[in-house]
Amino acid sequence: KILTLRTPGAGMGSCLLLPNIGYNPSSFPIHYIRNSNAQVYEDIAYNVPRIFEAFWTQAKVLGVQTNDILDNNGLSNDLTTKCLVTGEGCIAPNLRPPNSRVAIDFNGPTRGGGRVTQSAD
Repeated sequence: KILTLRTPGAGMGSCLLLPNIGYNPSSFPIHYIRNSNAQVYEDIAYNVPRIFEAFWTQAKVLGVQTNDILDNNGLSNDLTTKCLVTGEGCIAPNLRPPNSRVAIDFNGPTRGGGRVTQSAD
């Protein structure tokens, strides 16, 4: 099978876990959160935009959403209110619990030239 741009990871920003294979970016801050039960987990609402921008320096994250806590027994697949880089919407109490899903909106270059707002979920 031939590697195409439809293959996750082949195009810039197409796979958040492997945003730019082989690139070694400058260091960037990573946040972790300790809850009231002394459990520590990654703050993906903070970390994913920084990782994305560190590996794809031409892109700028505009907003981030995470999945909500459904109850004490699990996570919902519903996304929180969008947290924008302006700070609007970022005080949502469920933005930073342990999450398993993140969606970002970003402005980045396209293969055809120019920049457009794009999304990754």
